[in-house]
Amino acid sequence: MNWNRIWKIGVGVAIALVLAIVAYLVIAQQNRPIPDIGSTGTSNPEPEVVDSDTEPFTLQLLHASDFEAGLAALEDAPRFSAVLNALKEDYPNTVVLSSGDNYIPSPFLFAGSDPRLNETPVGEASIGHANIEIHNQLGIQASTFGNHDFDLGSKEVRDIIQPDGDYRGALFPYLSSNLDFTT
Repeated sequence: MNWNRIWKIGVGVAIALVLAIVAYLVIAQQNRPIPDIGSTGTSNPEPEVVDSDTEPFTLQLLHASDFEAGLAALEDAPRFSAVLNALKEDYPNTVVLSSGDNYIPSPFLFAGSDPRLNETPVGEASIGHANIEIHNQLGIQASTFGNHDFDLGSKEVRDIIQPDGDYRGALFPYLSSNLDFTT
C-alpha cells in the first residue's frame, strides 16, 4: 500500500469536510436557507445566480486545540474568552472551532464531579461536565474528537457530551464518523 498517497487523500477529504461545515455554519449564521444536500427528491439543475452587487464578506475562523486543563485553566479561560470576544467583535462572520482534546484525565477533569458544582451553570456535577460547559461559554460552534477525549473510554465520552437532567451537554456538534457509544 502507498501510505503516503492514502494520507494525502485523507487530508484532502478532511479539508473538504471542514470547508463544507464552515460554509454550512456561515449560512446558518446569516439565517439563509440551508440547501438540503441529502434530499432524495428532485434537484434543480439550474445554478443559483448570485447578485453581483452583493457585498463580499470576511469569514474569520478561530481555532483552538488541546484544551486539556490544569489549574492554570481557571485563570486562562477568562483571558481566552476575552480574546475570543474581541476578535468576534471585529468580524461578525466568525466561526469558532475546536480540534479536540477538550479534556484530559487530570485533577481538573475529576474536580468537575464535585457536588458543589450542582448549583452552577454546569448543572449536574460529573466528570468532564465543567470542561464542556467552559466550551459552551466560550461559544465553540463545532469540535472534532482528540485522542485524549477517549482516554476514559467511549461510554464516558458519550456521558460527557450528552445532555442529562440539568446538565446541558455540549451545545455544539462533534464532527466525526464511525463512532459507537454503546460500549
